Amino acid sequence: MAQADGEVANSTLRIQEDQRAEQQLVNDVAWLPIYQQTIVYVVKPCVVGWPSNPFGGVLEPDWPNVYISTATPCGSQSS
Repeated sequence: MAQADGEVANSTLRIQEDQRAEQQLVNDVAWLPIYQQTIVYVVKPCVVGWPSNPFGGVLEPDWPNVYISTATPCGSQSS
């Protein structure tokens, strides 16, 4: 891929290098994602113990350890 990116002047050679890199991925990689899903959710900063997943999925919370803190900014639980 780096070689293909370097071939700015010769588009035919660049396409060949891109195709070679693509074929190498098909041969060497077990799976390739075809899309990325985005999941957006909001958790107040006073919720303690809520699991976060850098890959976007929602992990099953360990419910006995999830609670609302009385610390600021969520000190008031009346609303």
